[in-house]
Amino acid sequence: MKDPSPAPQAETNFMITLKLKKGEEKRVLAGHPWIFSNELKAIPNGVQPGDLVRVEAANRRPLGIGYVNPRTLIAIRLLTAGADDLDPDFISLRLKRAVELRSRLYPGSTVYRAVYGESDGLPGLIVDRYDSAVAVQILTAGMERKKDEILGAVRSNLEPDVVVLRNDSPYRDLEGLPIGKSVEHGEWRGPVPVRIEGMTLIADLMEGQKTGLFLDQRDNLALPVPFSANAKVLDCFCYTGAWGIKAATAGASSVTAVDSSARALKAAEANARENGCADRWKGIRGDAFEVLDSLREESPFNIVILDPPSFVRRKDRLASAKNRYRALNMKAISLLEPGGVLFTCSCSHHLDAPSFRQVLSEAVAKSGRTAAILAARGQAKDHPVLLAARETEYLKCLALKVW
Repeated sequence: MKDPSPAPQAETNFMITLKLKKGEEKRVLAGHPWIFSNELKAIPNGVQPGDLVRVEAANRRPLGIGYVNPRTLIAIRLLTAGADDLDPDFISLRLKRAVELRSRLYPGSTVYRAVYGESDGLPGLIVDRYDSAVAVQILTAGMERKKDEILGAVRSNLEPDVVVLRNDSPYRDLEGLPIGKSVEHGEWRGPVPVRIEGMTLIADLMEGQKTGLFLDQRDNLALPVPFSANAKVLDCFCYTGAWGIKAATAGASSVTAVDSSARALKAAEANARENGCADRWKGIRGDAFEVLDSLREESPFNIVILDPPSFVRRKDRLASAKNRYRALNMKAISLLEPGGVLFTCSCSHHLDAPSFRQVLSEAVAKSGRTAAILAARGQAKDHPVLLAARETEYLKCLALKVW
């Protein structure tokens, strides 16, 4: 007997249409998923954060469907392009597609970023998998409306034992959303050990930075390996110690790990024990800039690793951030023996790759040294860059031979 129930309707009924000002559609037509508040003619009264809207150019050309937030600079985040409708099951379908991609990128691994926002067609959503534990971050009002669907899709596609909601990002405050952390499925019994890039690392989904580990660096962690045999290594901003541990397991004679967080250093030391290199591990708690100065009286290092937090959250502070990156790298270079290797990173998306290279060039020149680039990398494959949205590309990682 034929099912008499109506077919599910696309989520387009009763949507209002918002129009762009004349000439403001070029970036969207090129594939960028954001529309800024100053690009819209108006947002009518009564439109609520998270409402779905249709978007048209001034000439009435359809640009897509997205969710709106009248209180933020990024007023609309698009979910479709042109005249396409929005499938009612888009959350589940896109999450499934994203997970299938990761299974191809990292075959056999169950540790990865399963969803990376706009790059997976799910703007405002981050999903990180740590084996049977999953961390979810909902960053925008539009995705907050879909919370139950998101959690359901995570459970059905990843089959986790525990799901932690890490809604403690300051971006939620900008969206007018409450900040907090919670366990949404299963029971949280504490940090979990996971295998990644040949190491066992402890991931603390509840209290760790980001969602537990810096998954965006996983493809870069092997860079020091060819230089690590018998090397003296300095790992600054070490967090849970992944860089230094990778060097130690490749034969480094010693690793000095620096971080301002006692919690991070404790986790790094635990990871060093777990990976059999605690006898070559030394942790120093302090500001990296000050610690680098204090180490100048020691014998030079063969490898220095710099993986700092973002120095610039706002574009108008870029000049100050460049000064900090320049000073930090000069201090690191002064500790390298001639022929040593500097692995230096920036996760500030406002500082693009050419600008970062220029800052490093200035740091090398001011140090009276010479350097050659051995490798230039970005974020891991499970953080794909949306071609039309350079904002999704933020991580820079360079290996420099310095003499």
